[in-house]
Amino acid sequence: MAPELATILASLADAIDQQLHPDENDFVGRAYVRDEIAKFLAVRNRMLVLAGPPGIGKTALAAQLVRENMAAAIPYLAHFCSLSGDDNPYTFCDALAQQLQALLGEGYSLPDTVRKQQVTIQASANIAQASGNTNVKVLTLNIGGMHPREAFRQAVREPLRAFHDQHGGLPNSAPLLIVIDGLDRAWEWDGGQDGNIVSMLADAQDLPPWINLICTARPGPAVQTLRAQAGVRVVDLQGPANLDDIATFFRERFLGTLPAEVRAHFEQLVAADAGLAAGAGRPGDAFVAQAVAASQGNFLFVRRYAGALRAALLPGGAQPNTDPAALLRFDNSSLASVLDTTYAATLEQLHRSLEATPNDADNEVLATLAIAFEPLSLPLLSCISGQPASIIAESLNQRLKAVLVADGDDDARTYAFYHNAFGDYVRRQLSQQGRPNDVLAAQRLELADDNDPEVREYRSRFRWAHLLRGLDLADAARDQNTEQEATPAPAAAPAAITADSVAQIREHVHDPVIQAQLLRGLATRALDPSQSNAMGSWRSALSCLRAAEHALRHSRALSYLRQRGCGAAHV
Repeated sequence: MAPELATILASLADAIDQQLHPDENDFVGRAYVRDEIAKFLAVRNRMLVLAGPPGIGKTALAAQLVRENMAAAIPYLAHFCSLSGDDNPYTFCDALAQQLQALLGEGYSLPDTVRKQQVTIQASANIAQASGNTNVKVLTLNIGGMHPREAFRQAVREPLRAFHDQHGGLPNSAPLLIVIDGLDRAWEWDGGQDGNIVSMLADAQDLPPWINLICTARPGPAVQTLRAQAGVRVVDLQGPANLDDIATFFRERFLGTLPAEVRAHFEQLVAADAGLAAGAGRPGDAFVAQAVAASQGNFLFVRRYAGALRAALLPGGAQPNTDPAALLRFDNSSLASVLDTTYAATLEQLHRSLEATPNDADNEVLATLAIAFEPLSLPLLSCISGQPASIIAESLNQRLKAVLVADGDDDARTYAFYHNAFGDYVRRQLSQQGRPNDVLAAQRLELADDNDPEVREYRSRFRWAHLLRGLDLADAARDQNTEQEATPAPAAAPAAITADSVAQIREHVHDPVIQAQLLRGLATRALDPSQSNAMGSWRSALSCLRAAEHALRHSRALSYLRQRGCGAAHV
């Protein structure tokens, strides 16, 4: 494998681990999926779509496939749409073109039919008029001025067809697999309006026959669109085989990793529980059977539950002590409910402690850590929370210490909750599930000083993610409906910016075209019956569509003035 491609894939793997946390190097099973992949490659269909609900392990599976083949002569290429900003179709074209060029080398170039559409070899490249056959070898393809499907044609499809015409494919007729994770996220880029990554892949049949795509997505419009295409096979990850893998995870990655004395204690707890002891067989088998039934096929909560149970059996440091027996009380509920019950008790205990010694920064720091996408340093906590670093440090080292883990030394130290799922639980308890906090975080990151490299890095990766989560109209409409049903009197407006404010989109997103795409996507999601049928969602959607129309008119006016050489500053 070329060193350049090895570097690209290693960087991608690091980003996946840091941002998406698909697993903790504890991947198990999925033999039934590998069998489907083998059948797929045998018949050389263009695309295999692995579909399943949130938490079933689609991203973990995609990441494992890439990891397993990174050292191969022909590794799997990959794109993960859930990484920050990677649902952008232009970013997809750019990233995929770079990987293909690194793998195929000088043979990956624009064909004769599109010679006049040159991709200039510069750090900031442009599609320009030129003659000759120029290789696609750039850091950034500036293809944002054309339709996404045309960008895909010029940067990916046509160069691949030209390579096929010249070389006939890879050596020994080997297939090239491209893994694309999170197509449901990509669909939301424009609400399914033909300008997203899914619409690009509708042309997969025009790719050379040795190109094979393995995609993952949640059931929904993205899968329905792809299912209608010829040569696309859809595999549902749910079913008995998935539950068998969860049972294997509990046996091998949980029970199998416990020290002997801890496992003996655990089995005593299981035997003492009337509900679990009623099951036939050994205590470990009885526990696995009950836990699998409570998992509802959700690998995400399985990993979270196993982590919480392991922490309760092996307590350490200043983390909150949890009675492991409390995590064994399934009572016909799901693992998520069992976890939430435990986290509720921990949060209630923390709130009692905070009320005994009140400090203005405590709740702000708690909320900031809950919405964070990765562990935060003290400067980042100060930037996002708006609190002085000295007060935050006091809060971290005293009142909040019981629920935190610190990593690193001195200035490099970062802070996070003792368990990721506890952070998710805290965020769900915030007003509007923390969306006003997300919008404020995006605003503060935008205004932050550029002197701190940690702040710059976090802003470049997650400011957009905070903004999108904070401006989710469908969630906001659902919350509004729930609050109106629960409390007839109107609730006081939150101190933060309202989540469905079109004015805030205009403030935070300055490019008119991006404004229009964001507004249109949010409007579409607000009107989707599967996501929101709450009161006010139609009104919010119409407001967004009107604003999107205005943004597009403004964009066209600016474009016309630029073509005429006029100053756009007066528009």
